[in-house]
Amino acid sequence: MSELIFTITQRHYEMIIRQTLENLPQESGGFLGGKDFTIKAVMPVYNQHLYNKTDTFAITQDDVLRAHDFFAKHGLDYYGVYHSHPKGIAEPSQQDLSTNNRYHFIVGLRNPQNPEFNAFQAFGYRAQQIPIRIIDNKGITVLELHGGQKKENSNDLHHEMGRLSNMIDDIKKDRAIYPKLSPSNPFDSSNFNTLA
Repeated sequence: MSELIFTITQRHYEMIIRQTLENLPQESGGFLGGKDFTIKAVMPVYNQHLYNKTDTFAITQDDVLRAHDFFAKHGLDYYGVYHSHPKGIAEPSQQDLSTNNRYHFIVGLRNPQNPEFNAFQAFGYRAQQIPIRIIDNKGITVLELHGGQKKENSNDLHHEMGRLSNMIDDIKKDRAIYPKLSPSNPFDSSNFNTLA
């Protein structure tokens, strides 16, 4: 059996690093999806923690459901949450591992000039690092996934990059707006997942 390796394009890697650096000193993150352990979609989200965004990244159950639905709609597997540790290393904390995500993607910004991006597979409260290979964008077809249609030309790429850049700016400026979704179970509507 071959060793598990995640693959990510340079474009997606740079998008994640830029988001986390632009949100310093706060934690930031989102969701990753793809196929065959190749990350093909990045979905940034707003840090939902009310009081301490510098030490905690919080997401709601609605965020998780929205990510699962988005990736499933586009034929992708849900891999998990990525988030930053603005003053720390790129390893999951015990609080991160308590969220029961199978995979964790952490950006360590202890040295912002040299960010670390690591992936881990969780086994209860233990985590094993999984290598991440960054591949060149050359020869990669970028699909625009919003609006229900898939398009494949350079104008769409520029439009999609602009849209994602605006989403990251909105997160950074605390003005992100998400549609309100009805919870699948009314007793779960206030559930939060917090990562540290």
